[in-house]
Amino acid sequence: MPEAAVDPARPGQCAGVPGEVVDERRLVETNCRRLQQLLRREGIDAVLAVAPDNWRYLTGVPLMHSLFLTALNVAVLRADSGFASLLALEGFGAAMRARTPWHDDIEELPFRRTGEPLQPMCVHAWPAVLADRLARLGLRRGRIALDAMLPYALKDALQAALPEARFVDAGRLLREARLVKGPEEIKALHAACRFADQAMADAFAAVARRSSELEIAATIEHSFRIHGAEHSGFTPLVFAGVPEIVGIPRFSRE
Repeated sequence: MPEAAVDPARPGQCAGVPGEVVDERRLVETNCRRLQQLLRREGIDAVLAVAPDNWRYLTGVPLMHSLFLTALNVAVLRADSGFASLLALEGFGAAMRARTPWHDDIEELPFRRTGEPLQPMCVHAWPAVLADRLARLGLRRGRIALDAMLPYALKDALQAALPEARFVDAGRLLREARLVKGPEEIKALHAACRFADQAMADAFAAVARRSSELEIAATIEHSFRIHGAEHSGFTPLVFAGVPEIVGIPRFSRE
């Protein structure tokens, strides 16, 4: 499913079903409060999220749709605070401040002179940056839930840098929090469904024109973009015939 795009005329809001406007600040605030309730219930002091879907849930900040950027930004949400603290890849902090002005605690993870942005098993500069940020948030001896997407090498280095902290898995709590959809998130889902419906209509129109698989796939992605989605949730799968049903996007020109 595509992700709803921001309405350029209304910063912090996105266009959805006609008559519905998603207030992204309220959406993120609702999400954070729900997860904070669960953290307090479990006696956990904070959660650290890196997976793109968990990051978006906690921050409202869209990421570039790229595998390269899967685990390069970190959100830390304390159980007793408002919005998350963000550690953004170097060069992206200013854009995040402009995109989500409710975040007033953003610093950057180094990109230059370290291999960490290019290779997730590399450990060099980031553990010290993360450990310092967690310590300044009062979490030096805290119980911290970690997103499963956090590379193991980074997790181990973070544990070594904060030997008095206790790290636990965040997966169950994040799943439980995201099961409940608030009013603003439902509006965003309406918008994504509208974009998907339009893309399917455009795809069938392309089929009627006897377009090739490649052209149909391009039509779908073009439809998402042109009607306001940030990007498609996954590469369109367009294929015909038994040999093609393999789940791999390999489009023909026929």
